[in-house]
Amino acid sequence: MGNFKMGERCWHKTTFGDIMIERTNLSYSHLASDSTEGIATMSTRRISVISLFVLLLLASLNMVQAQQTPQHIVDAAVAAANNEIPGLGRPNSWQHTVLPATNSSTLGCEIAVGTTMDVTVLPYRVVLQYPNASYVVHVSDDGSRVQVCDLQFPSQGAGVSGGGQAPPVSTGDDSDTVQNPTPADLIAAFPCPADFAGYMIPRIQIGTATAQVSQGGIPNRLRAEPNVGAAIVAQAQPGRHFDQVLAGPACSDTFVWWLVSIDGNVGWTAESDAGSQAYFLEPLPGFEAVPPPAAANNVIVGGAVITNNNLLNLQRGQSHAAQFARDLAWSPDGTRIAFLGDDGSGDGLIILRAPTLTPDPMQNVVNNAIAPNDLTPISAFAFSPDGNSLAIGGADGSLHLINLASGQITTLINRHELTVLALNFSPDGRMLASVDGFFECHEGGCGGAESTLLLTDISSLNLATGQTPLLANLRFPDTIFEVEFSADGQYFAVAGFTALWSYNTNTRELVFLRAVNTMNGFPFLTPVPSAWPDATPTFVYADGGDASFFNPMTQVVNTFMGEPSGNISDIIFNPVPAPGTNVVLYARLLQSDIAPTTLTFFSPQDFGPLLQLPTIGVRDAAFSPDGRALAVLTDSGLEVWSVPA
Repeated sequence: MGNFKMGERCWHKTTFGDIMIERTNLSYSHLASDSTEGIATMSTRRISVISLFVLLLLASLNMVQAQQTPQHIVDAAVAAANNEIPGLGRPNSWQHTVLPATNSSTLGCEIAVGTTMDVTVLPYRVVLQYPNASYVVHVSDDGSRVQVCDLQFPSQGAGVSGGGQAPPVSTGDDSDTVQNPTPADLIAAFPCPADFAGYMIPRIQIGTATAQVSQGGIPNRLRAEPNVGAAIVAQAQPGRHFDQVLAGPACSDTFVWWLVSIDGNVGWTAESDAGSQAYFLEPLPGFEAVPPPAAANNVIVGGAVITNNNLLNLQRGQSHAAQFARDLAWSPDGTRIAFLGDDGSGDGLIILRAPTLTPDPMQNVVNNAIAPNDLTPISAFAFSPDGNSLAIGGADGSLHLINLASGQITTLINRHELTVLALNFSPDGRMLASVDGFFECHEGGCGGAESTLLLTDISSLNLATGQTPLLANLRFPDTIFEVEFSADGQYFAVAGFTALWSYNTNTRELVFLRAVNTMNGFPFLTPVPSAWPDATPTFVYADGGDASFFNPMTQVVNTFMGEPSGNISDIIFNPVPAPGTNVVLYARLLQSDIAPTTLTFFSPQDFGPLLQLPTIGVRDAAFSPDGRALAVLTDSGLEVWSVPA
């Protein structure tokens, strides 16, 4: 997989809120009875491309840049954010969107549960951009009412009411405010047993259009809290699909409850009742929930190869807590899992031993030697195909090679001028391809830079001096975020906002160039495994909201997956086919404007959805080299899933 993912904490990339950046016209040389997890968060917004020199335009009348946001709106949003996270300070930049008028105290926030106000207001959705994160706050047009709308805030979307007043801008004093219980508060107040003893096992999951009221029954009531004594706020008729399942499950009164939205109404509704042994809700096809994890919670590598036939047996095993987790990779022998993030010792490269998920001694060696003061943070990394070495790219453009047995670090003479955004070894381990670039937003606007690709001959590296032949130095009129080699090593390709370039590895000649539209997100590029049933495609890449196969030799492009409800941010393949077959399982990471990133498995035969992993806020994922484990990076850190043998 590539080394740069949307929504990650990287100093060289920013969440753009509601600004659409466009660049085009480039020329190239080269989803009545009382009858799943997480809450929808804002995802990164859409980016498309309008000129070679990054011309910034407003995408619509209600999307405005930071300096055009009314100051009293900004002040109220910043005060609310600091009220949630004391000391957060002033953001680097901000953007806003004007939402439809409402008389709900949620101010248009989908993840909040509110009440009806006696006034109608015009809410502003404000995205506050800080160096390492962005936060969403909704503010009334007069600045007197606010509603935090982001899972990163401690109250998780509770909002500040206090008679409808925002916290004071100058001091952040919230002594006069009252907070409604958040979904997280209610789930904690009405917890479900780990094995759902005394309750019926959930069958639905969080997401957009994942569940419906069962056909042939009576209407399901939506309540203000997950218990039968709470106020009724709405009803959902039999057969109706919910717009979203927002949070849950919560358990009380023998009922399993979920927070749902339908027709603009948000409330808790019962999925099942153990007393009558009845289900009132049912999952839509492709969104059946995975059974809860085994009590032992110790499943990891060593199980069965994960296939489309055993997905329902998939279990969550070990985990490792970390913030800002991104850029996941297994070592080729499956003994190490590495990613960038902060697990309590500062942001850097985290290297864990599998299957124990204990820190690898090499973690401190690498971080102390390359980024001792966090002045030149590690921005990209890749394992060599033999697993003996680790290539590191720095925010200062430097390139390093670490011997994982001895700890010897060699700094290459060849280096980049800008932050190294991605790097990868050729399949034979003889070459290292790296790309740099820069893209950020601040109060003055957003901008990017051209990228450079360096193709370095690692087989000839002098470990003492760092000298090694430079095989290619290629410039691109675009910020490049991905560089990959084909499974057979014959080609390497790079992906940017505007185009996809592919080269012959041996001759470094350009053999394929295709303009792409990444207005629905950042580009991704993934090599198709050699075990894929159809050997024709070589890579899969993002083109707008679609995922497309392409073969640089035949010039054949085939769009095999489209997703109008969100942005396909990555495609991952199990490198090992199902035993006795050539069936390769694959999964899609999907981001959207109204829900957290999800991971869904798909059939390799008909490309239909099989199962959505019951983990949200997915940042990256990768199958183990032996196909028996799935590592998943989430907002909380690392999870490892597997199927017992």
